[in-house]
Amino acid sequence: MYIARFKNGTFNGYNSTPKTLDEMRAIKVGEDCFEVTQIQHENITKGWSASESGEVVTVTEPVGWQLEQDMKTWKEKIAGTDSGMPRYLEDLITTNSLTMTSEMKVRYDAKIKIRGERP
Repeated sequence: MYIARFKNGTFNGYNSTPKTLDEMRAIKVGEDCFEVTQIQHENITKGWSASESGEVVTVTEPVGWQLEQDMKTWKEKIAGTDSGMPRYLEDLITTNSLTMTSEMKVRYDAKIKIRGERP
């Protein structure tokens, strides 16, 4: 079970617990405890904000969160293309100072494609 806790209407914490909602309410005296879904719990652990109204918990994505995730994914993809082809080698290719093998051309084209996908 996943629990979101509120104190005086303000989000105060969360738990993943084998206890029932009633047991958590008895343990967390002075806090209002509500059951949340696994997805809501996962998003709270990622730093999303939580609010409660009428015993309904709403979990909201922070501004810029998705862009941050997209950028992290892109950096991982571009780093994967750096192996064996550092930036100075790209510079040599773009200035026509280096003749590429067909394998290097395929890798270079893939790297340029990923670079163009930057969020």
